[in-house]
Amino acid sequence: MTAVKKTAGRPRKAATKKPGTAITKRKATPSVIVTGIPTSQQVAEAIASGEKLYVDVDDTERGASILPGIIEHAEKAEDLFGTAELAAVKNHLDETLRVLGIASVNNSDFAEGLGIYIVITVVDTNGEVFNLGVGAADPMAKLLKLNELGAFPYDVAFVQAEKATRAGFRPINLETRQLDRF
Repeated sequence: MTAVKKTAGRPRKAATKKPGTAITKRKATPSVIVTGIPTSQQVAEAIASGEKLYVDVDDTERGASILPGIIEHAEKAEDLFGTAELAAVKNHLDETLRVLGIASVNNSDFAEGLGIYIVITVVDTNGEVFNLGVGAADPMAKLLKLNELGAFPYDVAFVQAEKATRAGFRPINLETRQLDRF
């Protein structure tokens, strides 16, 4: 029989006495349920405590949540098309982007992290408008705070840390940048 321990809000299976039995991790149960866009304070508390966030949406809201952001931030007809695909931050590291706003908040399928990710609408230096998925803690918390401050549009860059953590992970951070082109 395997015992379950709860450590810092994260349930994990404890080691069994039987030799050769694998130790596995269970996905943590969401500790904080939010509706709509979470506050930067909720994200900061989740980061500090190791808790998971969960966005409470019904089935009619799933999958259609990016569309309002596309419509809201479209400045010309071309902006309405081709932006439904979700770009990954890792493909846009060190690029200066103008964040137009938060398009949606979604539950993450990944066991690690905060349990949610945000989709932002951005413009690159070529004037292309697209959606970018952001799940890293530092950028997400900063983008949510910028949203609360009404600071969009805002110029930023996603930068991967030079130094790895003790676990060998190189976190992604958000830096302010200035676009002269716009």
